[in-house]
Amino acid sequence: MNGNIVTTRRPTLRWVLAPATDGARVQLCRDRACSMVISTVDTGATSLRPTADLPPGIVYWRSFGRLGTAFGSTQVSPVWWFVVPNSPGSSVDTSWGFRLDMDGDGFHDIVSGTTAALPYRAFVYYGGPGVIPTAASLALDTGERVAAVGDIDADGYGDVVSSIRSSQTVEVHLGRGQQGLESSVAVPAPAGATQFGYVVAGAGDTNGDGFADFIVGSPASRTAYVFRGSATGPVTATPTILTEPDFIYSVSVGGAGDLDGDGYSEVVVGACLNGMCTTNVYVYRGGPTGTNATAWHVFSPPAGSSLYGTAVTGVGDVNGDGLNDLAIADGSYALGAGRVYIYHGSSTGLGAPAATLNGPAGFGGFFGQAVVPAGDVNRDGFDDVLITGTRFGGRVAVFLGSATGVSNTDLARIATYMPGTAGYASSAGGSGDVDGDARPDLVVGSSVHFMTVLAYEGTPTLSVLATLRGATGTGSSVARMLFPSPPTRMPRRG
Repeated sequence: MNGNIVTTRRPTLRWVLAPATDGARVQLCRDRACSMVISTVDTGATSLRPTADLPPGIVYWRSFGRLGTAFGSTQVSPVWWFVVPNSPGSSVDTSWGFRLDMDGDGFHDIVSGTTAALPYRAFVYYGGPGVIPTAASLALDTGERVAAVGDIDADGYGDVVSSIRSSQTVEVHLGRGQQGLESSVAVPAPAGATQFGYVVAGAGDTNGDGFADFIVGSPASRTAYVFRGSATGPVTATPTILTEPDFIYSVSVGGAGDLDGDGYSEVVVGACLNGMCTTNVYVYRGGPTGTNATAWHVFSPPAGSSLYGTAVTGVGDVNGDGLNDLAIADGSYALGAGRVYIYHGSSTGLGAPAATLNGPAGFGGFFGQAVVPAGDVNRDGFDDVLITGTRFGGRVAVFLGSATGVSNTDLARIATYMPGTAGYASSAGGSGDVDGDARPDLVVGSSVHFMTVLAYEGTPTLSVLATLRGATGTGSSVARMLFPSPPTRMPRRG
């Protein structure tokens, strides 16, 4: 996949040979134009693992088709990229996450939806050197709900899915580099779907074909749909259909990442909203044919839960074992205090929560309103988790990962920002490195009309880098830029 965060400095790259070729020349580079080549390898195989550690940061790569000793100038793949960790990394050769770069300039971008006023539109803020953009670069036609979903067509540029719940409108916006965005691709509501597009999320690569997939919730019909990517864009005619008997099933959906290390991304679906909760959150396993419609794990809420499943998502690898981990929030645990449960990935499946997180002192309540993977904000080799709360004004906390995962009691590994602004922290998303300063930036939205970009400055401080404003309701939905995905399996044209 394109834009992944790999877990080792020697990640395996995979491709498919084009017709009438017997091999490939693979280049790894420091820039998209490949004017700074790290290494070049000629091979007749369909996979490659570097023999030396790659440098930390963004690495680009491409392949040329080979026939005998000739390399075709027309048999050239797009240029893909991935992020190499600062730490030596895990022995597990996998990856997670996606950092959105729609224009291909190497700086990550921000996308926000609007839910407070018509027309519901999404706004794109392009990243750039040394600057956090405070004005939108362009607007999308739809955008009540938005999600950065990876590279659906594997052309080397990030893509976005947006939706409007009331009209059951779901659209895919394909990044096209410096050309901007291609015209949106409509995803029609399947027969029988009601409230189609209530939520949208990236699903990672559920079938290992190298194209990003995405999931759409349809809670009134108790159904979720997983749509696959392809070289021509989203495959809209034959989604995988997930359905359970729970009331308002699929009111929350998320990509869980590769929880078991088999190379395929899992998805997670919840069924809880506004005090109406069922007892279960469902995890579905990926595989060669895509998402298995039979639930792999069914989690029931622990005692005292009342809104178990308000937020469900993969959070990267918080304990450094090379496997993705899962978060399930209960935004109203203990009469509104809130709680978040962390489940560690395992090759044998998921067990009991490895950590139970409560809001830090002064948080006020509704802890778990938004839960997103934050990336590795302190660059110690462990992924971190951003969690918000909305009672008594917005609150933001980042829980730092470690060899034992995230902790509720180790205050040295919790950083907070508590401005007390009404409506603040109703949404959030990790955005990658927007300004090129080599640290992840965190976007937190408001239900009013602004977003803040935060940076980790060392425990216990999160500082505000910029405030982004826009149309009424801007910030009420923020695309999650770092969602889990499975290993680097990129389709090659030769």
